[in-house]
Amino acid sequence: MRILCSGAAGFIGSHLVDHFTNYGHSVWSVDNLIMGKKENLNKTALKNFYQFDLRKKDMVNFVTRIAKPEIIFHLADFGGSKLSENCPTFITENNLNVSLNLLSAAIKQKVRRFVFFSSIIGGEQFQVPETIYGFSKAYFESILKILSFKYHFEYLIIRLPRVYGTRMALHDPYREGAEVIFRDILLGKRTVEDPALKKCLNVEELVIEVAEIAFNDKIKNDTFTFLPMSFKPEKIAESLRWAKKNYSGEFKTLSFLELNNLEGGES
Repeated sequence: MRILCSGAAGFIGSHLVDHFTNYGHSVWSVDNLIMGKKENLNKTALKNFYQFDLRKKDMVNFVTRIAKPEIIFHLADFGGSKLSENCPTFITENNLNVSLNLLSAAIKQKVRRFVFFSSIIGGEQFQVPETIYGFSKAYFESILKILSFKYHFEYLIIRLPRVYGTRMALHDPYREGAEVIFRDILLGKRTVEDPALKKCLNVEELVIEVAEIAFNDKIKNDTFTFLPMSFKPEKIAESLRWAKKNYSGEFKTLSFLELNNLEGGES
């Protein structure tokens, strides 16, 4: 199957790409590499990797024409309610607007299925979001449903809890999920007995479940809220070993000046 994956060099995106290429799918990968890392991508994925900003409509249209995907997995975003509160325009442009750009290109290319990665907001039930980041996710979910009906494509919405595993974005200070817990453990602020870990989902489990749903033709136009399936101490230990090896204690923080230089940050 021909697949296009945005945010492919990020934590979850790169694990998805690994899974798809391992099963012989043709994958085109897109990432701006601001928070993602090119080394997260396997050799097969690098053959069809494009580094660019999804706000650039001409590039989005170009890649979708080249890839001719049957299914798009859209993970690209800037996470974090704190960042959204400080830079609302930046979050809107880099989360909501890029999603619209990709969806518009998908409709033009008559992509069969669009899989959007959203988030759990306010617990297990999807409630009215209280942050700009949450609103951008909720708003695009609504847009996806409306345009799916109008243009006759299939959609799936994947609402994520805290996800952990190798390649976590520990260097990203704006992420407020499992990365925070693992950083705290490394800094001695928490222990591996912290109950918050039991509310986290392992990325390998997530990828398998997402693939099973996404490639099932009988499942379409639906929303899935993922919750931790089972507590896996061995996966926690594996992720912690990876974190100790790869986390330098430094953050890849974007200053307000750098945000401005990303074509549309707050002034």
